Amino acid sequence: MGKLTIIGNDKPVIGKQEMYSVSSVNDWLNPLQPIKNPLQVQKTHWEVMVQTKTGWRKGGSDKEGQMVPYIFGQKSLFHKGIKIIVRQGEDYGELIVHPQRAKEPKITRVELLDANYKPIPKGKKLSYKDTIIARAYCVEMFEMNIAFTLWEDDAQGEGHDPTINALNKINPVPVLSRVNEKGMAEAVFRLPFYTMAVLIANSRTASGDKNEGPTHEYYVTADVVSKHIQKASPNINVVNPTHNPEPPRKREVPKKQTPSPPKPKTTPAPEKPKPKPDGNSAKFPVTTGGKKSDDPQGKILSAEFVDKAGNRLHSSKVGTTVFMKITAKDMKNKKVKVKIWEEDNIRWTNDPIFEKDYELLYDKNFIWIVLTKKMFIEGNDGGSDSAKQNYFIEVLHNDTSVKSAVMPVSIDATPTEVPSGNSATMVKEPKQGKTPSSCVCKEQYKDLIWGGKVSCEFRKKVVQICSELWGESRKMEMANGLMAVMKVETWGSFKAHHREGYKSANDNPKELTISSFHKESAKSSRAVGLIQFTQDALEGMGEFPKSTTATKGTQLRYDNLNKLKLSYAQMGEIKQLDKVKKYFEPAKNKIKTPEDIYLQVFAPDGVGKNDNYLLYSKGTDEYTNNRSVDKNDDGIQRKEILERYYDSKNEGGNYKAIDFSCGIDRNEKNDIKSTDIVTYHIYSTGIIEKFIPKKVKSGYENKYKYIYHDSTDKEHEICIVDWHKTKEKSVGQVYKTKPTHAKILEDKNVSEGNTSRRVKYINGDIAEYGSHPKKGIIWLLYSAGKNDVELVRMPDTLNYSNGDVRISYIFNKTQRKFTGANAFAGFIGYLARSGYKVTTSGSCFSEGSSFPSQEHCNGRSVDTFYLGNIIQDQKVIDSAIFFHFTEVLKGVNEYCKKLKRAGNGGTLHNSHLHSGNFNNSSIKIIKEK
Repeated sequence: MGKLTIIGNDKPVIGKQEMYSVSSVNDWLNPLQPIKNPLQVQKTHWEVMVQTKTGWRKGGSDKEGQMVPYIFGQKSLFHKGIKIIVRQGEDYGELIVHPQRAKEPKITRVELLDANYKPIPKGKKLSYKDTIIARAYCVEMFEMNIAFTLWEDDAQGEGHDPTINALNKINPVPVLSRVNEKGMAEAVFRLPFYTMAVLIANSRTASGDKNEGPTHEYYVTADVVSKHIQKASPNINVVNPTHNPEPPRKREVPKKQTPSPPKPKTTPAPEKPKPKPDGNSAKFPVTTGGKKSDDPQGKILSAEFVDKAGNRLHSSKVGTTVFMKITAKDMKNKKVKVKIWEEDNIRWTNDPIFEKDYELLYDKNFIWIVLTKKMFIEGNDGGSDSAKQNYFIEVLHNDTSVKSAVMPVSIDATPTEVPSGNSATMVKEPKQGKTPSSCVCKEQYKDLIWGGKVSCEFRKKVVQICSELWGESRKMEMANGLMAVMKVETWGSFKAHHREGYKSANDNPKELTISSFHKESAKSSRAVGLIQFTQDALEGMGEFPKSTTATKGTQLRYDNLNKLKLSYAQMGEIKQLDKVKKYFEPAKNKIKTPEDIYLQVFAPDGVGKNDNYLLYSKGTDEYTNNRSVDKNDDGIQRKEILERYYDSKNEGGNYKAIDFSCGIDRNEKNDIKSTDIVTYHIYSTGIIEKFIPKKVKSGYENKYKYIYHDSTDKEHEICIVDWHKTKEKSVGQVYKTKPTHAKILEDKNVSEGNTSRRVKYINGDIAEYGSHPKKGIIWLLYSAGKNDVELVRMPDTLNYSNGDVRISYIFNKTQRKFTGANAFAGFIGYLARSGYKVTTSGSCFSEGSSFPSQEHCNGRSVDTFYLGNIIQDQKVIDSAIFFHFTEVLKGVNEYCKKLKRAGNGGTLHNSHLHSGNFNNSSIKIIKEK
């Protein structure tokens, strides 16, 4: 085998074409070797290999020739290594290349794909039913907007003449898409038949042509928004459905013809002009052709129909309740007019079927709408409208916004086959049968923030209370404020038995005692409930007597106080809401805003004051307890205290009710099917549901199934795991010698990562001994609590890959292969969202201990090693936060300083990321009835 040398730039700039040629080292070393006949030289084959964490794999397509071009794109910067390989027969050569960043942003090419994301071969004829996906490859343009425009080409040859094609723009307003970290942006176009595309294509012809012929040629341009950079795709051919080929000429004997009598001319009655969508309004189709399209002011970013999980709908039917998801920017508390139009494919007009004014409260707004039969009838102009209709959404604000693409129809060419689930949205006439039942609070209380965390009865009660306290006209405004307050006070559990000092309320309220409310001693008392009722609050409500000289500070008084709080904890949420109302009644007239509701609970002195009002001065106990919110080191002002409230209010918009139970037959629920096993459904939107069937199949009582739902709501069954209960463990306490506080049941040596010895005590405590990365050789004592926790045995490895979904991890030198059942659902979600294979040092041991970690007890945290790429590690951090891990910690070295949104974990976390304190209250429990 001879050695080949590749001649070319080993430091190519991304986006720039480089030429590479080959030379044989043997030819240089042996000048006496006869010159080969060029006709006898074997073909030269080229390929590119990229290095990943699992080894080398092929990247890109192969090439042939003595000299070949290569262009390395943005994503080449993310590979651990890249090499070009060349072969001539048995001779071999390779060149390691190190792509360099470009100095200027650039679109290198635009590629056209079919609906299955496969390149469209040159010369292939498409149908007007087909979907075209335009993909722009960019360099140095991460997060920049690309504007895609579809054109019909009348220029001769393969070139695109902007002058000739000036009037051939199919979509007047470009479809916008943002460049991802791999340097790609995509837009989707559906080719219409009875709409304007065919009219535009047939209205003008190329120079020298009599007509458009049997096919139309289309191409797509991609422009950088705010920069003058444009790139055009190659042409594709689409069958012209209106083309009638001229028949061949025949010689015929002339015949005497009798002209037919002329028909009397009649003047048709003028039709009443149909309403039209606003020329400058934001319009968003509900088909797969509808990529988001910003309006000229950049206010309305997108509008689409979605399901309960926030996934875009591709089809629906009359009688179905759906969401309109409207994404906006700088439009909070602004009014918009929302319209739904039926796209009329016969008359090239549109039928208005819905119109209503709304106030946008958040950046992402979800609006319920029932697709009624009345809408279907109003959109029916005959023809295909009687069987199916195509809807799009129009959003108007200040009479400005943008126009979207239109709906496709075709009859001539064979359309590209697309797997089920990716078809265009259509509304079908429902079959006759049972009328779908609906929840009475679906329309009235669907916009209540955090409504998805509570029951229908809870939602109704909150709104009713606010109506009675502050009036019918302000009930929703104030109810949203009250929900935001209860979320803060209960850490999102919304439980009547939530106690001060706890971040969750997973215990059984019936098992609580008065000692459950003790702090450091029996003469103490924890706040409890939806707004954390304190002794002062209960005294002010007349629920607990004020102290006297004889009773002040006595044990009996504390016992009576904790008995009252125990009754509050065990009365349930609905009954306790009456107590919430009672608390606010004396102050209802001075409470003018939702912010005042929060302050009445947290700092009553701030009610009705301006934002700069000083609540707590430095040196006071109140200041010390809330020092973290003091931004200017000048005391705590009203506006600083309110930051927690605003965070809760904004976040709550993502947790509005999407499942309504009153008046609904749960057996008709078809989005979560009944199974034989308790199943976690993890949605790409961040929602996690734990579905508990009425009856668990024998043999599956101690197993959980985990299913991931991707952005198209396709289900991916990830794994089935075993689970068990154990007593919860406290955070590990450091000992230099073996703890001897209780009788020892078992003391044995182990070999489990850093852990070399484990002691179990009669009271359920566990002590573990071994090497700590910072503290050296130590013992950690994990004290057992009264409550049980559920732990699952994680699979030894997980390597799921299907389409765009990848969920993968491996363990590294650890036996901490157990974790919380809920936390494991969050872990699966963040692995899917990041898409990277991670290496983990695990979570906890089978009984909830977690040496050498003090904080991993009960499987509430998981550690993963850094990937070594800032963009990738940042995505892992963002994904962990998105899937409800509330404590994400990083190291302090130079690499870790570049990462954002993670807390300071000290030098201990220079090697790994800590994702901890999973928010168990984010799990929604659904029980089959």
